[in-house]
Amino acid sequence: MVSRRRILSRSRDDLSQALAQEEEEDVWYQKDKLYKEHIQEVLDKWTQIDDEIWAKVIVFEKNRRVAKAYARAPVLTINGSDDGFDGMR
Repeated sequence: MVSRRRILSRSRDDLSQALAQEEEEDVWYQKDKLYKEHIQEVLDKWTQIDDEIWAKVIVFEKNRRVAKAYARAPVLTINGSDDGFDGMR
């Protein structure tokens, strides 16, 4: 898994080159397996997840998970900009 800090500290071009060199972890080729593994991941952490969490956001590039975050706000806006996620807003 690539950390959020690592994603934010690199330019977009450097990130795509680095991801190609890493191992095949966080990669899925079947939708059913993807859904089951992510649901199981949430269920495994269920007792540790704060009551204020509304959603788990997963960012993919093709079939590779490049980031994930838990959203505390009931409204989440995705606007297609190049702005990074700072962990707060």
